[in-house]
Amino acid sequence: MKLFITTLLAITFGLNVIAATPTSNTTEINCTIAPDEAMDPLVEAIVLKDLTKLKSAIEAKSKLEQDIKFIYVRAGVGTISFEKGTPLMYAIQMDWYEGVLELLRAGAKPNAVRNAEPSGFYHLGCLAEKIEGITPMYLATLHANADILKIMIIADGDTRGSMNVFYSNKCNVNGTNVKMAMWHMRENGPASMVEIIKDAKKAAWAQNGLPAEGQKPE
Repeated sequence: MKLFITTLLAITFGLNVIAATPTSNTTEINCTIAPDEAMDPLVEAIVLKDLTKLKSAIEAKSKLEQDIKFIYVRAGVGTISFEKGTPLMYAIQMDWYEGVLELLRAGAKPNAVRNAEPSGFYHLGCLAEKIEGITPMYLATLHANADILKIMIIADGDTRGSMNVFYSNKCNVNGTNVKMAMWHMRENGPASMVEIIKDAKKAAWAQNGLPAEGQKPE
């Protein structure tokens, strides 16, 4: 079932929740559910950041990989529109560590491949118009919440992931004019997140499995 969820900054309409932006600052983000769509209990739990509801939805066998339509907002940069995002992707966007952890413990896939349409994203001065192959792991790298990224890595998130980005016009990439380029998370992610990714194999926090509820990776 497609659930139409739109996450927008500075627009008030529908169901409002509070979530963090992809920086250390917190701001208001508004989530709008299309009135003609029934909301799956799993998605409702993520919107409300209700861990009890999330556990109940998982126990009731709500689909962990169901399709969700939403817009990921990267503050000061642009947006990524998903026609078929996953609940894990949406929990990452909501900056909900406990929800991401619970979804991973239930078997949500950190490397599920999806396509998206960016707006306002530039690379080497070129406007991106389409993304193929973005994953929850890549989204976690962009989102820049260290604890979320760490548990994604512990759950076997691909630390060498990439996605194909298509440009609106030909773009000069390494001296060649191209309409498409491969973005690697180790090259295009925030520096602090790239450092976590590169240190993952030898980091102590990555050796002990997913942390227990209420705990952070250490």
